[in-house]
Amino acid sequence: MRRLASMLLLSGCSAAALSDDAPARLAAPSAACHAQIEQAASGWAGAPVKLAPTLLVEADSVSLERARSRDTEGRQRDGRSLERPLRLRLLQVDGQCVLASEHARASLPACRCAPSAPAPAK
Repeated sequence: MRRLASMLLLSGCSAAALSDDAPARLAAPSAACHAQIEQAASGWAGAPVKLAPTLLVEADSVSLERARSRDTEGRQRDGRSLERPLRLRLLQVDGQCVLASEHARASLPACRCAPSAPAPAK
């Protein structure tokens, strides 16, 4: 019983910590900030990733897909890709910028974040 109570307490703590995460966007992107984002994304993708310098300035998330191999005439060499895209989200956690993927997080000390504007109502 004590073990169950400990597990419930720990799961409650992690849920409370996640609720402090707020979607964010880059407030003033710098070269150092851009390098930190590319480094984290490259590590999670398992290959070098090149991103636009304005990425995450207007939106709080982005999905990345692997570049597909093409022949000399521009046709795709391999068939349909079943690999899931890498989804990255920019969060503000305790005033700090954090880049999150589905399975990991990276602190971005060189970045400044601002709360993301809510999506317009449809």
